[in-house]
Amino acid sequence: ANQRLARGLLWLASVVIERPAELFGAVGLRMGTSGRNDAVVRDTALANTCAALLGASSDPGAVTALASMRVRVTNRNVLKQIDRALDIVAARAGLPVKAVVELALPAFDLDEQRRLVVPVGDAIAIIEVLDGGDVRATWRLADGTEAAEPPQRLATAQPAAVAGVAARVSEIETAVVD
Repeated sequence: ANQRLARGLLWLASVVIERPAELFGAVGLRMGTSGRNDAVVRDTALANTCAALLGASSDPGAVTALASMRVRVTNRNVLKQIDRALDIVAARAGLPVKAVVELALPAFDLDEQRRLVVPVGDAIAIIEVLDGGDVRATWRLADGTEAAEPPQRLATAQPAAVAGVAARVSEIETAVVD
């Protein structure tokens, strides 16, 4: 009974909320995963409902939500529904699924060389995505030397900025798919 009520509320939200993709994506990820790296699903029907609603949605964020679900959900039954929804969105856009997903992925302010330069005090952090998909931060100090870790004086003087670089690296690592 609770599952039917939740599915009904999701369908209602698709009509009532102007841009429901963020809601559907969050619920779909939550229900389509267990929170661990396994194929266990909290609720297949709710995850599938979210994927179907995202596929039918005209919300520009729907592709991003579907792409995020496609990367993080590992359950085969839910992946089938996500793939169907991506096919629908791609057909509506007149593009291949791969192109639609690529357009929806965040760029994280990376340049053409897949690098981001972040000034921190008298040093700069260079965040880059390597060819194998690994993400690395290199710290270039004022004297031109490079280090894998920020110097202690910088970590003490600019803790928020240093933590921000680490958070950005983690965020990019989560989004990168080989």
